[in-house]
Amino acid sequence: MLFGLSVQGNAPKFLTRVSRRGVPINSLMLSGAITSLVVLINYLLPQKAFGLLMALVVATLLLNWIMICLAHLRFRAAMRRQGRETQFKALLYPFGNYLCIAFLGMILLLMCTMDDMRLSAILLPVWIVFLFVAFKTLRRKVN
Repeated sequence: MLFGLSVQGNAPKFLTRVSRRGVPINSLMLSGAITSLVVLINYLLPQKAFGLLMALVVATLLLNWIMICLAHLRFRAAMRRQGRETQFKALLYPFGNYLCIAFLGMILLLMCTMDDMRLSAILLPVWIVFLFVAFKTLRRKVN
């Protein structure tokens, strides 16, 4: 999967490196490292590993849906500035987007109150900053 994403330009280029036999070495090494990390977490925290990883998934899903809502708001604003109208009228736009963001924010706040999910909720802003810095750095290299 990482190799395919890299070939499409949706993942770092170093993941496209293949061996003489056509094996995507870097993609396999990264997948193996992540799998090893998950196994290590399961070994060190056997009672909490599943909950920790599920909390990470929930936090990531929240981030994805918040970004979808924000992208929709920006898209519609850009269309309006260009004097264009979308063919599909989103129900309750823009109120629906803000309601969704508020609801997802409430879930994030609730995650902060739960011991098993607090770490993932707290690390989410760190992850956002990391992605922003990586995006700016990679964008600067391309330009």
